[in-house]
Amino acid sequence: MKAGFARLDITPPFGTNLVGYFHQRPADDIITPLYVNAVVVDDGERRAALITLDAEGATAECTATIREYTSEMTGLDPDSIFISCIHTHQGIGLYSLNGFNNIVKTRVADAVQLAIYDLHEAKAYVARAEAKGVAFIRLYRMKDGSTKTNPGMPSKDKVLAPIGTPDETAQLIKFKREGASDIAIVNFQMHPDVIGGTKICHDWPGFVRTYLEAALNDEADGKGVKAICFNGAQGDTAHIDRTRLSEGILPKWGGVAHSKHIARVIVGALIGAYTYAKEVNSDKVFYKRQPVIINSATKPTPEQLEIAYKVRDAYNAGVEKAKAEGRSEWDGGNEAVKDFPFGLVPARRFISLSKEPDTYTLYLSSVGFGDVCFVGFPGEPFTEIGRQTKARSPFEMTFTCCMTNGQEGYFPMKEVFGEVNGYEASATRFEVGTAEKFIEAAVALTEELKAENPTPAAE
Repeated sequence: MKAGFARLDITPPFGTNLVGYFHQRPADDIITPLYVNAVVVDDGERRAALITLDAEGATAECTATIREYTSEMTGLDPDSIFISCIHTHQGIGLYSLNGFNNIVKTRVADAVQLAIYDLHEAKAYVARAEAKGVAFIRLYRMKDGSTKTNPGMPSKDKVLAPIGTPDETAQLIKFKREGASDIAIVNFQMHPDVIGGTKICHDWPGFVRTYLEAALNDEADGKGVKAICFNGAQGDTAHIDRTRLSEGILPKWGGVAHSKHIARVIVGALIGAYTYAKEVNSDKVFYKRQPVIINSATKPTPEQLEIAYKVRDAYNAGVEKAKAEGRSEWDGGNEAVKDFPFGLVPARRFISLSKEPDTYTLYLSSVGFGDVCFVGFPGEPFTEIGRQTKARSPFEMTFTCCMTNGQEGYFPMKEVFGEVNGYEASATRFEVGTAEKFIEAAVALTEELKAENPTPAAE
C-alpha cells in the first residue's frame, strides 16, 4: 500500500464568526492558523482520503458538495472521501459555502491532490495508550434527580455524579514510508471548547499535531513525522472535572495554556507507544457510506411552539440589550427568558422540529485499509457510542470520529433523558434510542466491511 500526506492553511479573515456559541464572535486575532490535513491511501486499485478540517462543523450538504468537487479534481470516488471536523469552537463552521467557505472547498481538493503527489510505499502500525486526567464527562446527575450539563459554581453542593466515564484511550496509526516522513494518525475524544474568546485557534487537536511532529522530528532518518488528529466520540465530554468545584480550581482549567496541556498529555502517552507499535495488514483499501433511518423526537404542541417563538425573540432582544450596555450577551439572553417555562435550547429544538420530517436518513461513513477501519458519525456521538463501537468492531484498530460528512447535532444515550434534561438531550432532534441505534449500525458496518475484506491468511 501507499500513503501520502498534505496540509494547507484555511485560516479565515478577521470578522469571520467563530462558531460554537449562541452569539456572534467575530474573529479579531490569531493564536494559531487553521488547516485542512489530508491522508490518501492507495492499494493500487482503490484510493481513499482521510481529511480533517480545523472547523466547528459542516453540514451534510456542504460536505457532499466538497466531496463531489474533490472527486472532480482528483478522480476519487466521492464515497471514499472522509471529511471530519475537529469541532474547535475557535474556528469556522461550514454551514453554507458562501464567501471564504468556497475557498475551503478548493483547499480540501488541493490538499487531497497534494497527498496523492506525496504517495510512497508504506507499512502500517497501530498502538494504544492512556491519556489520563484531561477528559471528563460534562453531564451530571444532580441530587434532585435532574441532569445538567456543565453545572456552574453555585451547583457545587448539588452535584451527585457524572453520568458515565470518559474514554481516555488515545489511538495511533503509524505509516512507515520508503524515502519519506512517517505519517501519524491520532484519535482521541474530548470537546475542543477549552479556550473561548474571539481568537482563531485549532485548540488541543491542532496542538497534538504540533507537539507530536516536534517530538518526533528525528524519525524516518531525519525526515520526521507528519501528524493528523481525528476527534472521537466527544459529545458528552469536556476539559473540566466539575466534581472538584469546591477546590476552587475551575478558573485555572481553560485557555490556551490548558489546551496545550491536554495536547502534551495525549502526545506524551503516544510517544511512549510509538516505537513499539504493532505492524498490521494494510493490503486493501475499502470504503462505504451506510444510511441509518432515524425517527424524529416528539413534535411540539401548538402551545409549545408558540412559546418557543416568544423565547427565541426574547432571548435575541436580551442579547442586543446586553451588547448595548456592554454586558455579557450570554447573561443578557438568559435573563430575558428566565420566566418562561423553558429556555432557548428547547425553544430552538421545538422550532426546528416543527419544520422537519418525521424520519431522517443519516449516514455513517467508513474508510479503511487491511486491519484498520475508520467509522465517522455525522454529528456529536456520546462517549459510549465510540467505546462500544471500538470494543465490538472486528478490526485490529477502529477509529470512531465525530462530525464526519455532516453535523446533525447530539446523539445522547438513553440514560441521560429524564423530566429535566441537560443541554444535549434538550437540543437533539432525534428520538430516545438514537445513540443505541447508531451503535448497532456502526458495529454491523464494521462486521460487513471485515467480511468483505478479510485479513489474508499468514504464510
